[in-house]
Amino acid sequence: MSWQVNPYAVALIASALLSGGVSISAWRRRSAPGAAPLALLTSAAAVWSLGYGIATGFSDLSARLFWAKVQYVGIAVVPTAMLVLILEYTGRYHWVTKRNLALLAIMPLVTALLAWTNEFHGLIWADFQVVAYEQVHALDLQYGPIDDIIRDGLRRERPLDMHLLYGSRTPDDVIYGAELSDLAAAHANFRYTLVISEPPPGYTGVTGFLDADLVRQQVGDVTGKTFYVCGPQVMYDFCLAALEGLGVPTHRVRRELYGPPADVTQEPGWPAEVAACDTFDVAVEGREPLTIRAPAGEPLLNSLERYSVVLPAVCRSGECSACRVRLLAGRVFQPARVGLRQSDREHGYIHACVSYPLENLRIRLP
Repeated sequence: MSWQVNPYAVALIASALLSGGVSISAWRRRSAPGAAPLALLTSAAAVWSLGYGIATGFSDLSARLFWAKVQYVGIAVVPTAMLVLILEYTGRYHWVTKRNLALLAIMPLVTALLAWTNEFHGLIWADFQVVAYEQVHALDLQYGPIDDIIRDGLRRERPLDMHLLYGSRTPDDVIYGAELSDLAAAHANFRYTLVISEPPPGYTGVTGFLDADLVRQQVGDVTGKTFYVCGPQVMYDFCLAALEGLGVPTHRVRRELYGPPADVTQEPGWPAEVAACDTFDVAVEGREPLTIRAPAGEPLLNSLERYSVVLPAVCRSGECSACRVRLLAGRVFQPARVGLRQSDREHGYIHACVSYPLENLRIRLP
């Protein structure tokens, strides 16, 4: 297990030493506003950079994994230290209390602990391998959602029957195809079906698109089955319509979240008479009365945040309902895929992260 010098390692270690020097200098002036969190931030950056630099010189998997875990100590601390630094730098000292600092420390501690115990739960990365490029050795950590779900289920020997329908334009575009085939061969409860939309001459596998007929053919009866969909938005629109046509209930469909649409005016059902630049008044109730101006092409949540109205926001994709508000007057546009509960519809609640004003509104905050 020898360590090999390479230009990337030298640059990263030099960066770590520089960050460490800044950290020491800031700590010596820790009585000054912002100096202590700056010392913490730069020391965390130093650990991150040092771990990364040393790791690039090892080809041994165990050594590479150890230094990847060292990096996570710095990775986990950097966001929290940055937040505290910003609070002090902007004069919000009343927020930097011992209680709040203790609460903020929970997330980096938990993240670092999960990284160092990943072998027992696989919550940080599902799989890893060393890949080499010239003199540099990198650890390829696999985080993808569907890949993680499959590997985790198989590794833990959970009583699940899993069937992956993988749609691809050509066989050459497939990612991890050989590994997925090996997993299917090794586990009786996992099936892997590759579906090619533009097959080359002589191709004998399954061809076509992931439409209702193909899903019915491959899966059979959909009753009681849960579907996980992962891919670009155009695939969501296609596959979700197919599943709906098969009678799959909404609560049986899970999908990766990508946030609000890039251009909501291109969504099906958007009224042609409303332009994205049109601006409307939004009267806000429930806290201190306020009226804001909100453009039609911007999520209502973003407009509220520009006026310093803070709401809980987790997914920003219309799924979790954390940002819901009550619509008292006016009309909003919400993409058809938004996961609004029936009870919310009945009582006039909307998800602010994917609601777009079509006229003047009156809303009530929780």
